[in-house]
Amino acid sequence: MSMLHKAQASKIKGVNPESRTLTAVISTETQDREGDIIRAAGWDLASFQKNPVIPWAHNYDGLPVAKATRVWVEGASLMAEIQFPPEGDA
Repeated sequence: MSMLHKAQASKIKGVNPESRTLTAVISTETQDREGDIIRAAGWDLASFQKNPVIPWAHNYDGLPVAKATRVWVEGASLMAEIQFPPEGDA
């Protein structure tokens, strides 16, 4: 079985430097370059929320660079609040 990788540019909605968080649109119902559309109502986030890590460039073989502290559907968008570790932590 082969794995298909797809990418979508996120839209940052807000940044909080003190808490090292940002809020972003991480998926929408717009058609991607392969012609696929994922409806917001179709997202099942239960498995992701058990370990909501954000890897660098979607590379799940590497270490995470942040964690999703909150993920939700807002209208036709999948939203996330993403928190980065304290400065200097590796």
